[in-house]
Amino acid sequence: CQAYVATHRTLLVIAHLLQQSDSAFLCEPALEALLSLGRTLVEIKHAPLLNSLINDILLRTDMWVKTSVQVQIKLYSVLSTEFVGSSESCDVRQSLSVARIINILREFYWIEQEPGMEITERKLTGEDVISIRAFLLLSAKQSL
Repeated sequence: CQAYVATHRTLLVIAHLLQQSDSAFLCEPALEALLSLGRTLVEIKHAPLLNSLINDILLRTDMWVKTSVQVQIKLYSVLSTEFVGSSESCDVRQSLSVARIINILREFYWIEQEPGMEITERKLTGEDVISIRAFLLLSAKQSL
């Protein structure tokens, strides 16, 4: 239990450091290292830490939306296919609840801007957004 608490706090510290760092640090090798950690947690069936990794780091969309299109697509494809699709844990599936995914779609991956929405600079094309939305919706489907 004590090791879990220490590791959970470590993930929170990593999340905070990534949030405060320049988006250039959130590159494909950094994502691959985090995904590798996630794959290991799936392998050893450590749902609480996998849940923390997903909630505290991988689903921090405000952080990942600043990265390249390739990084974002890879993140959401792995989340939907390897983590949610292969996980038997309810904890992991609850992390990717339908309400949370709809909020991510509405807030970050809209195709057409609705009146009153804040204009943000995006690197994504309409096709990129559709690809990311497809992976997020697959995650929602699998979390049910």
